[in-house]
Amino acid sequence: MRYGVFSYSAFDASFVAHVRQYGASQFALFEAAAGAGAILAGLTIPRLRPLEGKKILAGGAIGYGLTACLFVGTTSVPVAYVGAFTWGVSGAVFYAVAITTLQKLAPVHAHGRIMGVTVTIGSAADTIALPSAGLALAVLGIRAGAIALAAVTIATGTICLAADAAQPTDGLSNE
Repeated sequence: MRYGVFSYSAFDASFVAHVRQYGASQFALFEAAAGAGAILAGLTIPRLRPLEGKKILAGGAIGYGLTACLFVGTTSVPVAYVGAFTWGVSGAVFYAVAITTLQKLAPVHAHGRIMGVTVTIGSAADTIALPSAGLALAVLGIRAGAIALAAVTIATGTICLAADAAQPTDGLSNE
């Protein structure tokens, strides 16, 4: 769950400790479930279909938000494990598609520079996103703040899908 996307790292440990009132070992098991989902997705998805296309990228963001809601919205521990696992899957889909799409758009000789810029922009975005997420958690509480962050992620993915539908094709197919 610590993918750095959409500031979720600001709440997952706090959620497990303060809302669910579990110790570090339970948090580690949730993290392991998310990691297992990410690894499984990373090994499986490239074999199923090409990882490119704006619709898949937006769907990954929407899935990330929905699975975060599943993780924080349930009172059932088994359902929370399913949420953590699927959160890992959706995070892997999002990152794999984002990186594949960037590399497809860039000339081969620029891949290293493109990835360097991408990592730099991600780190810079975290300087805004993480304090903003912390503020949301402080103002709204851990569970409500986490669901608010998930709603922003879902809305962002939905807006991207709508914007893509309004644009002509640019060669990044979803077929």
